Amino acid sequence: MRKEATLLERMLKFVLSANIITGPSVAEAIASAGLLEAHGCAARFDKSSFVALGAGLVGTELSITERINAYKKAGPDLLLLQFRHI
Repeated sequence: MRKEATLLERMLKFVLSANIITGPSVAEAIASAGLLEAHGCAARFDKSSFVALGAGLVGTELSITERINAYKKAGPDLLLLQFRHI
Protein backbone atom coordinates (compact mmCIF):
# COMPACT_ATOMS: atom_id res chain seq x y z
CA MET A 1 0.00 0.00 0.00
CA ARG A 2 2.80 2.43 0.81
CA LYS A 3 4.36 1.78 -2.58
CA GLU A 4 1.05 2.45 -4.36
CA ALA A 5 0.55 5.63 -2.33
CA THR A 6 4.04 6.86 -3.23
CA LEU A 7 3.26 6.42 -6.93
CA LEU A 8 0.29 8.74 -6.37
CA GLU A 9 2.44 11.17 -4.35
CA ARG A 10 0.56 10.32 -1.17
CA MET A 11 1.79 9.06 2.18
CA LEU A 12 0.03 6.43 4.26
CA LYS A 13 0.48 5.90 7.96
CA PHE A 14 -0.67 2.86 9.88
CA VAL A 15 -1.92 2.75 13.44
CA LEU A 16 -2.74 -0.28 15.58
CA SER A 17 -5.01 0.22 18.58
CA ALA A 18 -5.20 -2.60 21.10
CA ASN A 19 -6.61 -3.25 24.54
CA ILE A 20 -4.12 -4.94 26.85
CA ILE A 21 -5.43 -7.45 29.35
CA THR A 22 -2.91 -9.32 31.47
CA GLY A 23 -3.17 -12.12 33.94
CA PRO A 24 -0.91 -14.46 35.86
CA SER A 25 -1.73 -17.09 33.22
CA VAL A 26 -3.09 -16.98 29.69
CA ALA A 27 -6.28 -18.73 30.85
CA GLU A 28 -6.93 -16.07 33.51
CA ALA A 29 -6.27 -13.25 31.03
CA ILE A 30 -8.68 -14.83 28.53
CA ALA A 31 -11.33 -15.12 31.26
CA SER A 32 -10.88 -11.42 32.08
CA ALA A 33 -11.18 -10.54 28.39
CA GLY A 34 -14.45 -12.48 28.25
CA LEU A 35 -15.79 -10.47 31.18
CA LEU A 36 -14.82 -7.23 29.47
CA GLU A 37 -16.52 -8.23 26.23
CA ALA A 38 -19.66 -9.30 28.13
CA HIS A 39 -19.71 -5.91 29.84
CA GLY A 40 -19.39 -4.22 26.44
CA CYS A 41 -22.36 -6.14 25.08
CA ALA A 42 -24.49 -5.14 28.09
CA ALA A 43 -23.23 -1.55 28.39
CA ARG A 44 -25.58 1.17 27.30
CA PHE A 45 -22.80 3.67 26.58
CA ASP A 46 -19.18 3.32 25.40
CA LYS A 47 -19.98 0.02 23.82
CA SER A 48 -17.68 0.01 20.81
CA SER A 49 -14.38 -0.35 22.65
CA PHE A 50 -15.53 -3.42 24.56
CA VAL A 51 -17.80 -5.41 22.27
CA ALA A 52 -14.91 -6.94 20.33
CA LEU A 53 -11.32 -6.69 21.47
CA GLY A 54 -10.02 -6.77 17.89
CA ALA A 55 -6.25 -6.69 18.04
CA GLY A 56 -6.46 -7.14 21.80
CA LEU A 57 -3.29 -8.21 23.52
CA VAL A 58 -4.44 -10.83 26.00
CA GLY A 59 -2.07 -13.01 27.99
CA THR A 60 0.82 -12.89 30.41
CA GLU A 61 3.12 -9.89 30.58
CA LEU A 62 5.81 -11.88 28.75
CA SER A 63 3.54 -13.00 25.90
CA ILE A 64 2.18 -9.47 25.47
CA THR A 65 5.71 -8.04 25.36
CA GLU A 66 6.60 -10.56 22.64
CA ARG A 67 3.53 -9.59 20.58
CA ILE A 68 4.24 -5.86 20.94
CA ASN A 69 7.78 -6.46 19.67
CA ALA A 70 6.38 -8.44 16.72
CA TYR A 71 3.96 -5.61 15.92
CA LYS A 72 6.84 -3.09 16.07
CA LYS A 73 8.78 -5.19 13.53
CA ALA A 74 5.73 -5.23 11.23
CA GLY A 75 6.08 -1.46 11.01
CA PRO A 76 3.02 0.46 12.19
CA ASP A 77 3.67 4.16 12.61
CA LEU A 78 1.91 4.22 15.96
CA LEU A 79 0.78 1.70 18.58
CA LEU A 80 -2.13 2.88 20.75
CA LEU A 81 -2.17 0.66 23.82
CA GLN A 82 -5.08 0.78 26.24
CA PHE A 83 -4.87 -0.88 29.62
CA ARG A 84 -8.10 -2.07 31.21
CA HIS A 85 -8.50 -2.83 34.89
CA ILE A 86 -10.97 -5.58 35.57
